[in-house]
Formats: sequence, structure tokens, C-alpha cells
Amino acid sequence: MNLWPKQVYGTESGKKEAKCISDLLLWDKKDTFLVNQNAHLEMFLQQMSERVVQAMSQFMTTKGKPPQ
Repeated sequence: MNLWPKQVYGTESGKKEAKCISDLLLWDKKDTFLVNQNAHLEMFLQQMSERVVQAMSQFMTTKGKPPQ
């Protein structure tokens, strides 16, 4: 039983199997980077959304109605 699934990646000549564990580790680092980047972007969007809601709330309390 093979514990490491065969992962493939594209090359000019078609597809080529991962030859060693370092190939899999390199892919894992790329995946981890993307997960971290997505988490950072999600946090940024959440903060921006909170700022927009806060600004609209402040505007509504000072002007009496939201912007159209």
C-alpha cells in the first residue's frame, strides 16, 4: 500500500510524476502560502466591511439618513 498518492504536474512533454518527497513538500509550501494569503485577504475584507458599516452608522446618526 502506497501512503503517498501519485501527484502529477504539467510539463512541456505532458505529465510527469513527482519523483521524490521534496516535490510534494514544495507543493505543500505553495498550498500553505495560498491558505495564509487567503486568510489574510479574508481578514482584510472583514476589517474593511466593519469600517464601512461604522462609517455609515456614524453618518446616519449625524445626518439622520444613509447616503443614497
